[in-house]
Amino acid sequence: MAKAMAKKVAAGPPSPDETPKKPRKGAAPEAPPPTGAQGQIEEAKKYLKSVQTESKRITWPTQQQMKAFVAVVLVTLIVVTAYLFICDVVFTKIFAWLISMLSHK
Repeated sequence: MAKAMAKKVAAGPPSPDETPKKPRKGAAPEAPPPTGAQGQIEEAKKYLKSVQTESKRITWPTQQQMKAFVAVVLVTLIVVTAYLFICDVVFTKIFAWLISMLSHK
């Protein structure tokens, strides 16, 4: 118990994130959020507004960049397809050979 108290004292005062927020003097008390369907509609509106705001900040790629990205994807697709095809052919031949060796005994 004494060790726990010593740790709290050694840690110092709580950080601003840990202290509860007090309402400002003279500020109107916050209204409770709407409940039920109305609250969900308000949340959806708030979310869509934030999505719209964020989408305005996006730096979209240029047409030249998009062409380069598509080329990279297509080349990668062709290379991976060829690799898998070769693996399939090789393993098919290996297993066919193994099966023929085991069936001759």
